[in-house]
Order: sequence, then structure tokens, then C-alpha cells
Amino acid sequence: MSPQRKRMAPEDSDDTDDMVVVSRPVTRSQARSKVRSESTKQRSRHLYNDKCPLTGVKGPSLEVAHIIPWSENDEPANTIPLRADVHKEYDQYAWVIDPTTKQPSTRKIGSGGWNAYKIITSDKGDCDSLSIQEHAEKVIEVRRESHPFLEEAYKRFIQSEYPEEIEEGRVDKPTYPKAKTTRKATSSSLAKTKTSTKKNAS
Repeated sequence: MSPQRKRMAPEDSDDTDDMVVVSRPVTRSQARSKVRSESTKQRSRHLYNDKCPLTGVKGPSLEVAHIIPWSENDEPANTIPLRADVHKEYDQYAWVIDPTTKQPSTRKIGSGGWNAYKIITSDKGDCDSLSIQEHAEKVIEVRRESHPFLEEAYKRFIQSEYPEEIEEGRVDKPTYPKAKTTRKATSSSLAKTKTSTKKNAS
């Protein structure tokens, strides 16, 4: 991938009080939902045996990362337990799992439910000094049902870090969820409603 010095991060915007538009977040971890599901976290940890599939770490430094923002999907299939530092770097688009490198799992037990992938690290800014570089050559094994989320996260990573890849048609454009629009009733619309109600009553 050719370097692109200007970092193009997704935009996040809120409109006026009359109209609230929810757009794609700046980073994967920024969310619109008010409550995360604790059962999702517990299920994710259980599926991965309370272990980071990239670093192998267990214990207090293990966090449940969402592949795409949890505001969009908070199901276990959209999660991977990761060591805290590589989780933070993932949210900052320092690396991503490459779905095009999917291979059968090397697990001896229960391998049918897993796929193995390589990861891609960004060469923008100071990413060379991040801890993810220590694991850049490793393979990460992820639950098979997570593959669609990996594909979407990969496209968003390319959009942010290497937009020229999309411009040249080497990667499909991201399929960001449609903006959710909520309109509040204006005084004029309320007046029309009252008028029509009176006419119907008479």
C-alpha cells in the first residue's frame, strides 16, 4: 500500500435539536448506545477462554473489543477479547484483521468454529512505535461467525488509512449503516394537526 500522509478519519456529527443525525463514529469504540450488554462481554470471554487470541494474555489487562462499533452491534459475534493496549490501538486504526487472508484454524479441538487471519498494521504517523508491531507477523484466530464484521472493519480501515485503495477499485467501499434521523414535531405541524382534528370532529 502506498503511503498517504494526510490521515482521513471518518467524521462524526450531530445536527440541531430539531433533527439528530447519527453518522459513523470517528473511532470504532465511540458509541451511541447508552448501555453495553454485560452478557455479551461474558459470552465473548467464554468463547475465547478468557484469552487474547493475538497476544495470549489473560487476566486484568484483557478487554472485550468490538470489531465494529458496539453502537451498531453488541452481539458476541462482533467482539474479540484483546489485551488493553492492542485494543486501544485497534480503536485508533493502528491495525486491522485482514479478512482476505482467511485460513482454516490450526486448533486441534473445536477448529470447525474458527478461522485464522493475518493482520495489517498502519504505516501512518508513529504507528511503528506501537506495541502492535510486536505481533505484526502473528496469526490471529477468530470465531467463524465474526467474519462479516471483519470484512466491514477492514473496509473502514482502508477508508481511513489508505483511501487510494478504494479510489483505484482494489477494495470495495465501506457499507456504513444508514443515518438514523429523528425529527421533533414543530409548532406549525402541531397547528395543522389541531386544525384537522377540529374539522373531523365537526
